[in-house]
Amino acid sequence: MKKVFIILSVIASVLLVGCNAREVVSELPEQVSETVEKTEDDVTSEEESNNNAGDVLLEETMEEFFGNETSSDENADNTDVADTELPLELQSTDNPKVNVILNLSGTYTDIVGNTDNYVYQIPQFNADSDSAKVLNERIVEDLYDVINDEVQTIPTGCSLFCYSVTYEVVEYDNIVAIIASVPYPNDIFLRFAYSYDFANEKEVTNTELLAMRNLTEEDFITESLRREKEYFQRQVDSIYPGTAEEEVNAWMQSAINDTTVDLPMYIGADGILYVYVPFPSLAGADWYYSLEQF
Repeated sequence: MKKVFIILSVIASVLLVGCNAREVVSELPEQVSETVEKTEDDVTSEEESNNNAGDVLLEETMEEFFGNETSSDENADNTDVADTELPLELQSTDNPKVNVILNLSGTYTDIVGNTDNYVYQIPQFNADSDSAKVLNERIVEDLYDVINDEVQTIPTGCSLFCYSVTYEVVEYDNIVAIIASVPYPNDIFLRFAYSYDFANEKEVTNTELLAMRNLTEEDFITESLRREKEYFQRQVDSIYPGTAEEEVNAWMQSAINDTTVDLPMYIGADGILYVYVPFPSLAGADWYYSLEQF
């Protein structure tokens, strides 16, 4: 019965992993074989008889949860679906200055029974200038693959990593900003910000946004690093008091490297510059975005 217990333990582990369930299942025979070889010397003839029953139980359980051999044809169909590209179609929104070319939503249940709603959107500036076209292409480049990876996962039955790609619109005078958010597990977010001046029919670059607040690129980076260091030093002092400055700086290095003028930023409706600054973290990811005002 040792073999039966081991096999069922492996199955239980697989059922808890929705994202890569199909990949894990494909590796089960080798894993089970190696485990059985290690315990073979301890198995009596009576136990071997019971193990045969265990093999039948494994086969029946696999068929119950993952389907029988006919699933190979289903997988072929899923591959065909996964190879198709997402349809992009221009659609109007409540804001006449912003359209969407992708707006997908629905409810999805994966192979292990996790159910959640998904929303995937790709916004576009409703403008015809060359600058707007370049900016809109960049939005597609940033968001399309993220969404496509998730949508192509649905036919496989695996779990999704990202259930939403959404956006908000912020306007200040003639400047319209689109801020896209891509959440992942453990409070990790991708952020994207795009600004367009409808009066002058051109993109507003980050350097220009900084200039609107009388900030040079050097001033901005210096101030951002100061805030990061101040925040992180408080965290370190509360948990690891007396930590050497060199070690603190080493912990901060990833955030320091990613603190550039290319960070997501936009002018709010109040005229204040908002920037997603990478604040270092002692646990989890190396850093997490903090929305800072400048």
